[in-house]
This record gives sequence, structure tokens and C-alpha cells, in this order.
Amino acid sequence: QGVPAFLKKLYKMVSDPRSNDLITWSGAGNSFIVKKPQEFAKEILPKFFKHNNFSSFVRQLNMYGFHKIPHLQQGVLQSDEQSEQWEFGHKHFLCNQPELLCYITRRKVNDNESIKEEPNTRKEGNGNENIKEQEPNEVDINRILNEIDLIKKYQATINATLKYIQRNNQVQWQETIPTHNEIISVHNKYLNQQNTLNKLLKFLASLY
Repeated sequence: QGVPAFLKKLYKMVSDPRSNDLITWSGAGNSFIVKKPQEFAKEILPKFFKHNNFSSFVRQLNMYGFHKIPHLQQGVLQSDEQSEQWEFGHKHFLCNQPELLCYITRRKVNDNESIKEEPNTRKEGNGNENIKEQEPNEVDINRILNEIDLIKKYQATINATLKYIQRNNQVQWQETIPTHNEIISVHNKYLNQQNTLNKLLKFLASLY
């Protein structure tokens, strides 16, 4: 049985050390990790699949039986230079064992669904073709990632404001009461945004 082109390219992509900052094997070698999904979709996907659609990539993984591995720490706000990581695994997708790829097969679907998905498998699609076929209850992952990115940028601004107020407070300690109120107000906004971000991340983790 031949190995589908998608799996061959996926294995090559994960194993390429030049892109370890965006996609790499996990320490155990039984799963792979996508770092900075938006940057990964923009820089790496077009080199292998002629599209830059992360949600399309995830749907292809699901079609071949890959599952998303949730991280308990994923709900914790990360620094500006960090981004949420997506980890995927399959019992036959293992580091240094490409001979197992032949055991990975596409999920059984009805004829209509198979026809709709096939173009993206044969010629790796344009990335936008499969969006029309997504199920009614399927979430647009790219849109959610963009919203998360906006929330993080907003939080970075709030965090910078908070640090400025704290520094100002140390210099002018005599104005501690009004400054303290400002800190509480900004900090509360910060916590509310973090709460929203955590809920989005947990919701994404529950999808896969």
C-alpha cells in the first residue's frame, strides 16, 4: 500500500531541522508540535502544500486520524514572544520510523464528502477550496487565532501601562492612593482579558 502524498510531506516537514522553531517532533518522538500557528501557516505550509490555511491543515490531519493533544498549561497567558502550541499525535506517526506511515489511512466518509475533500489531497489544494465544505458547526480556527493575537497585543499594552504606573508610583510615593486605584483598575482589565483568552484556548483544545 502506497503512502499518501500528504503524509510523506508532513513527515518531511516535521523532520526538517531547519524549521524546528515552528514545527518539530516532541521530546518523546510520538507526536509533533506546531509553534506559533500563524507564522507556521505563513512560512512553512506554502512550501509543502501550496496554501497557507492552518484550519485546512488541521482538517487534513483529522481526516488521517491525528488527534490534538491538550496541554494543561495552555490556558496560562504567555509572554509576547511566546505563542500557544498545538500538538498532534498518531500511533503510527513516530520519529525515525517512516516505515509506519503505510498504516495511516484516511477516515471512512460517504461518497459526497470524499469527492469534496479529494482535490486538496491530490494537488494539495489552494487552501481556500475546503473552507466551503466545512461542517456547519465547525469553527474557523484562523479567525479565532487572529482574535487571540489581538487580545495578546491588547494585554501587552495594558501590561506596559501597569509597569509604567508602578514605576511612577515608586518615584512619587506620596501620591500612592490615586495611583493605587489606577493600578487596581488596569489590573482588573488585564485579568478580564486573560480570562477571555483562557476560555478561547480551552475551547480550542476541546475541539480536538
